[in-house]
Amino acid sequence: MPAINPDTVAVVTVLAFLIGFPLFLVLYIKARRRATKLAKTLEEEKQRGAKELEKVTHEETQKRQELEARYAPIIDKEAEVARLDAQARAHQGNIDELRASYAAKHETLKRLEHQVAVYDDRLAFAELGVYEPHFDFGDSEAFKAKIKEVRDKQKAMVSAKHATLCPTDWVVEGSRSKGQTMIVNKHPIGTPYRRRRGTPLFHG
Repeated sequence: MPAINPDTVAVVTVLAFLIGFPLFLVLYIKARRRATKLAKTLEEEKQRGAKELEKVTHEETQKRQELEARYAPIIDKEAEVARLDAQARAHQGNIDELRASYAAKHETLKRLEHQVAVYDDRLAFAELGVYEPHFDFGDSEAFKAKIKEVRDKQKAMVSAKHATLCPTDWVVEGSRSKGQTMIVNKHPIGTPYRRRRGTPLFHG
């Protein structure tokens, strides 16, 4: 194998450098320009995207505001309906409580009215001399029952206006019919009956 001349190697090296460096420089410049252009394009796209996003955001904000303005009365009405519904439920609860209280008090009133009616009846008969029997013994039920039977008969005769007799024809304001009315009337019967309640006249 022949020996390589050092001068030849040096010349080749210099030629390679002289040819390769400009080529490398050209390729570097082209790559740099391409990268710069690409970066500029990306920046423009970024700015364009930001503008589009801002535009879309603005449009969406406007639409939302328009919808809120359009449906604000409905939303307010729904809130008012909810408030009124809660208020109505509270009032209904109060009404139910009042009804329950009224029912209980009404039952108490009915019971008291019944008791008053019983006492009024007893008082009316007591004014005519018919008193509620009171027994001081407790071993003769038959005797108690008989006395109560007589008392009930007295009450019935007083109610039927048969408890007293009036053999005299009364004349009231010149009229015998008015006198007869006075005889059978409740109060005129009660008067002689009270006067003679020690020995009342019974018939029937």
